[in-house]
Amino acid sequence: QALRALLNILHNELGYHTCLDTTAFAPWETLASVLPFLDLILLDLKHMDGAEHKSLTGVDNGLILENAQRLGRASFPVLIRIPLIPGYNDTADNLEKTGAFIREQGFHDVELMPYHNLGQSKYAALGLPCRHFEGAPRVDEAVETLSRYGLCIKVHS
Repeated sequence: QALRALLNILHNELGYHTCLDTTAFAPWETLASVLPFLDLILLDLKHMDGAEHKSLTGVDNGLILENAQRLGRASFPVLIRIPLIPGYNDTADNLEKTGAFIREQGFHDVELMPYHNLGQSKYAALGLPCRHFEGAPRVDEAVETLSRYGLCIKVHS
Protein backbone atom coordinates (compact mmCIF):
# COMPACT_ATOMS: atom_id res chain seq x y z
CA GLN A 1 0.00 0.00 0.00
CA ALA A 2 2.64 2.52 1.07
CA LEU A 3 4.88 1.75 -1.91
CA ARG A 4 2.00 2.13 -4.36
CA ALA A 5 1.01 5.44 -2.78
CA LEU A 6 4.58 6.76 -2.92
CA LEU A 7 5.09 5.61 -6.51
CA ASN A 8 1.77 7.18 -7.50
CA ILE A 9 2.88 10.54 -6.13
CA LEU A 10 6.37 10.35 -7.64
CA HIS A 11 5.32 9.03 -11.04
CA ASN A 12 1.84 10.35 -11.70
CA GLU A 13 1.73 13.57 -9.70
CA LEU A 14 5.34 14.79 -9.82
CA GLY A 15 6.36 13.18 -13.13
CA TYR A 16 9.48 11.40 -11.91
CA HIS A 17 10.89 8.45 -13.82
CA THR A 18 10.39 5.44 -11.58
CA CYS A 19 12.14 2.12 -11.63
CA LEU A 20 11.83 -1.08 -9.62
CA ASP A 21 14.94 -3.19 -9.01
CA THR A 22 13.66 -6.70 -8.32
CA THR A 23 14.14 -10.43 -8.61
CA ALA A 24 10.37 -10.66 -9.26
CA PHE A 25 10.07 -13.28 -6.52
CA ALA A 26 6.62 -12.08 -5.52
CA PRO A 27 3.03 -12.92 -6.38
CA TRP A 28 2.11 -11.53 -9.81
CA GLU A 29 -0.73 -9.52 -8.25
CA THR A 30 1.80 -7.64 -6.10
CA LEU A 31 4.07 -6.89 -9.03
CA ALA A 32 1.18 -5.98 -11.35
CA SER A 33 -0.22 -3.57 -8.77
CA VAL A 34 2.80 -1.27 -9.06
CA LEU A 35 3.25 -1.42 -12.86
CA PRO A 36 1.01 1.63 -13.53
CA PHE A 37 3.44 3.71 -11.48
CA LEU A 38 6.67 2.45 -13.08
CA ASP A 39 8.65 3.35 -16.17
CA LEU A 40 11.14 0.49 -15.99
CA ILE A 41 11.91 -2.75 -14.17
CA LEU A 42 15.45 -3.92 -13.49
CA LEU A 43 14.99 -7.69 -13.33
CA ASP A 44 17.73 -9.96 -11.99
CA LEU A 45 18.09 -13.38 -13.56
CA LYS A 46 20.57 -15.53 -11.68
CA HIS A 47 20.21 -19.01 -13.18
CA MET A 48 17.83 -20.78 -15.54
CA ASP A 49 17.87 -24.12 -13.69
CA GLY A 50 15.54 -24.16 -10.68
CA ALA A 51 17.70 -26.47 -8.56
CA GLU A 52 20.87 -24.49 -9.24
CA HIS A 53 19.03 -21.25 -8.52
CA LYS A 54 17.78 -22.65 -5.23
CA SER A 55 21.24 -23.88 -4.22
CA LEU A 56 22.58 -20.34 -4.31
CA THR A 57 19.61 -18.17 -3.43
CA GLY A 58 17.49 -20.49 -1.28
CA VAL A 59 14.46 -20.26 -3.60
CA ASP A 60 13.38 -21.92 -6.83
CA ASN A 61 13.21 -19.66 -9.88
CA GLY A 62 9.78 -20.77 -11.15
CA LEU A 63 7.93 -17.72 -9.88
CA ILE A 64 10.67 -15.39 -11.15
CA LEU A 65 10.59 -16.85 -14.66
CA GLU A 66 6.78 -16.84 -14.71
CA ASN A 67 6.71 -13.16 -13.75
CA ALA A 68 9.33 -12.38 -16.40
CA GLN A 69 7.11 -14.08 -18.98
CA ARG A 70 4.13 -12.02 -17.83
CA LEU A 71 6.14 -8.81 -18.09
CA GLY A 72 7.18 -9.82 -21.59
CA ARG A 73 3.59 -10.52 -22.63
CA ALA A 74 2.63 -7.11 -21.22
CA SER A 75 5.46 -5.52 -23.26
CA PHE A 76 6.62 -3.76 -20.11
CA PRO A 77 10.06 -2.10 -20.34
CA VAL A 78 12.56 -4.41 -18.62
CA LEU A 79 16.32 -4.34 -18.30
CA ILE A 80 17.59 -7.83 -17.50
CA ARG A 81 20.50 -7.84 -15.09
CA ILE A 82 22.67 -10.91 -14.69
CA PRO A 83 25.08 -11.14 -11.77
CA LEU A 84 27.73 -13.22 -13.54
CA ILE A 85 29.23 -15.68 -11.07
CA PRO A 86 32.25 -17.82 -12.01
CA GLY A 87 31.48 -21.52 -12.30
CA TYR A 88 27.87 -20.97 -11.35
CA ASN A 89 25.93 -19.16 -14.06
CA ASP A 90 28.65 -18.29 -16.56
CA THR A 91 28.59 -21.76 -18.12
CA ALA A 92 27.90 -22.13 -21.84
CA ASP A 93 24.73 -24.15 -21.20
CA ASN A 94 23.22 -21.67 -18.75
CA LEU A 95 24.13 -18.69 -20.93
CA GLU A 96 22.49 -20.32 -23.97
CA LYS A 97 19.32 -20.99 -21.97
CA THR A 98 19.37 -17.50 -20.52
CA GLY A 99 19.79 -15.86 -23.93
CA ALA A 100 16.97 -17.92 -25.43
CA PHE A 101 14.66 -17.14 -22.50
CA ILE A 102 15.34 -13.40 -22.61
CA ARG A 103 14.76 -13.27 -26.35
CA GLU A 104 11.56 -15.34 -26.14
CA GLN A 105 10.09 -12.76 -23.75
CA GLY A 106 10.83 -9.94 -26.19
CA PHE A 107 13.43 -8.28 -23.98
CA HIS A 108 16.49 -6.74 -25.62
CA ASP A 109 18.63 -5.02 -23.02
CA VAL A 110 20.94 -6.98 -20.72
CA GLU A 111 23.42 -5.76 -18.16
CA LEU A 112 26.10 -8.19 -17.03
CA MET A 113 27.38 -7.58 -13.52
CA PRO A 114 30.60 -9.59 -13.07
CA TYR A 115 31.09 -11.04 -9.60
CA HIS A 116 33.72 -9.50 -7.34
CA ASN A 117 34.77 -10.01 -3.72
CA LEU A 118 34.41 -6.38 -2.61
CA GLY A 119 31.42 -7.00 -0.33
CA GLN A 120 33.02 -9.73 1.78
CA SER A 121 34.33 -7.33 4.42
CA LYS A 122 30.83 -5.92 4.90
CA TYR A 123 29.41 -9.39 5.52
CA ALA A 124 32.23 -10.13 7.97
CA ALA A 125 31.63 -6.86 9.84
CA LEU A 126 27.96 -7.78 10.20
CA GLY A 127 28.79 -11.33 11.29
CA LEU A 128 26.98 -12.77 8.29
CA PRO A 129 28.11 -15.69 6.16
CA CYS A 130 29.34 -14.83 2.69
CA ARG A 131 29.78 -17.36 -0.06
CA HIS A 132 33.04 -16.98 -1.94
CA PHE A 133 33.53 -17.89 -5.59
CA GLU A 134 36.97 -18.59 -7.02
CA GLY A 135 38.18 -17.08 -10.25
CA ALA A 136 36.75 -14.46 -12.53
CA PRO A 137 33.52 -14.87 -14.48
CA ARG A 138 33.85 -15.49 -18.21
CA VAL A 139 32.56 -12.10 -19.30
CA ASP A 140 33.78 -12.24 -22.90
CA GLU A 141 32.13 -15.62 -23.46
CA ALA A 142 28.91 -14.37 -21.87
CA VAL A 143 28.83 -11.31 -24.12
CA GLU A 144 29.51 -13.44 -27.19
CA THR A 145 26.86 -16.03 -26.32
CA LEU A 146 24.13 -13.57 -25.37
CA SER A 147 24.85 -11.37 -28.38
CA ARG A 148 23.98 -14.27 -30.68
CA TYR A 149 20.39 -13.84 -29.46
CA GLY A 150 20.29 -10.27 -30.75
CA LEU A 151 20.50 -8.81 -27.26
CA CYS A 152 22.08 -5.46 -26.46
CA ILE A 153 24.71 -6.29 -23.83
CA LYS A 154 26.36 -3.87 -21.45
CA VAL A 155 28.95 -4.91 -18.90
CA HIS A 156 28.73 -3.18 -15.54
CA SER A 157 32.19 -2.34 -14.25
